[in-house]
Amino acid sequence: MYTIWTWRAGKTQLATNWIQGHEEEFTRVIMVDASSQSQLEADLARSIRSLGPEYSKMTWKDAVAYLDGKEKGWLLYVDNADSPELDLLPYLPRSIHGATLITTRNVGCVNYAPDGAVHVGGLEESEAVNLLHTTANITPTSDVESLEIVRELGMLALAITQAGAYIRKTRSLDTYLETFRQYRDRLLRKQPDIGTEYAFSTYTAFDLSFNELPANTQDFLKLCAFLHHSLIPKDLFKRSISSGFTTYTVRDSLPPPESDKTFISNLRFLGPNWNEITFQEIVDSASQASFIDVSSDGSFYMVHPLLQMYIKDRLGEEENRRYMHTTAQLLLGAIRPVEDSNEWFWQLLPHVDSIPRSVQSESVARGLAFHELYYSLGNWKACRELLEAALPRCDLAEGKRDEGSLFVMGELADLLWKDGQFDKAEKMEREVLDLLLEILGPRHPDTISAVGNLANIVSDRGRLDEAEKMLRE
Repeated sequence: MYTIWTWRAGKTQLATNWIQGHEEEFTRVIMVDASSQSQLEADLARSIRSLGPEYSKMTWKDAVAYLDGKEKGWLLYVDNADSPELDLLPYLPRSIHGATLITTRNVGCVNYAPDGAVHVGGLEESEAVNLLHTTANITPTSDVESLEIVRELGMLALAITQAGAYIRKTRSLDTYLETFRQYRDRLLRKQPDIGTEYAFSTYTAFDLSFNELPANTQDFLKLCAFLHHSLIPKDLFKRSISSGFTTYTVRDSLPPPESDKTFISNLRFLGPNWNEITFQEIVDSASQASFIDVSSDGSFYMVHPLLQMYIKDRLGEEENRRYMHTTAQLLLGAIRPVEDSNEWFWQLLPHVDSIPRSVQSESVARGLAFHELYYSLGNWKACRELLEAALPRCDLAEGKRDEGSLFVMGELADLLWKDGQFDKAEKMEREVLDLLLEILGPRHPDTISAVGNLANIVSDRGRLDEAEKMLRE
């Protein structure tokens, strides 16, 4: 018995191609569809009734018994065995005189044939381009546009077949990507209809497996859709759960807004406390459906970019916004100051970068927390953008003389200095210092710190005497 499992690279196509090349090795090939229990039983019953009139009243059980007893040299091909709820054992002959081939998206089916399981990865670029050209019936002089298309489709055979079918009809290789980006949902829900064995469109195939998942696994995957598709750390969830998903408060005078509580409540499906077993059940459910890959040590998860597109397309605009903000809250729960190595922040960086800056900076507290990560990694541009978005909110809420506004202004002046914008940095730092002198006086620690910052800026501009005088005073 052999099991081919994946949702990525055309398992049905791979299996049928192999069968066509080896059909003469078998006395009979029985093909059954296991997308549902009723269809599987009907196909097995049909297989034995086709042997002659004397078998016309036979059932699927008789078909399995027949393969176990009388017949030899057969191949039973069980396609689309994707549902984790369907137990295949009663439908699989145990005879050593035949062979069984199963194709599935459910990694749990590997247990039917542990020594005969074949995990099919994504297509190679050359294979993907050839599939596109063959389906579209084209031979372009250059592969440049074709490579762009197959990369955008994540080397997924079914999606590439759909693209090829559309290009074959419209003769529009050069404009396909533009059309795809504008009408992605419609194109990926359209079933290929030119000489393909696929029974479903890409999105319909995703629907069939996604809708079978438990609710908490679906919610987990919705979060993954808004992260970077590769190297999603398990520790992201562990650390965020352990912190209660709360935003780190950089300044007591700038606490997180009440709206954070809404997004935190959306994350409660992960549990109030870290529970290794409960979380692993969620991961196992997603992995068994082949929606995520898990690294060999279990520390990182990978999700296909096209699956991320599918999840966003099925959510709709309002739900997209909600899950984007909820994913940002998940990341905020895992961001805390680091003292020694900033390795953890490097792991988070691609996922934080996946959150639009407008969402990162929606509140001052949120912007300052993300600023903490970017500052540790030396990304001054991101830091400046976050603080520039935060400053007007501080001024609007409390005015420039407020402690929070002065802190943000000081941080922004420091970033402008680090970014080489010395004129702007000096002007802002002088404004901060003047306000601090007026409000707190010359001996307050914040005022002394601002004097030091201004002296550094002046010194870097070559005015050493002026810098020295500031520090002495």
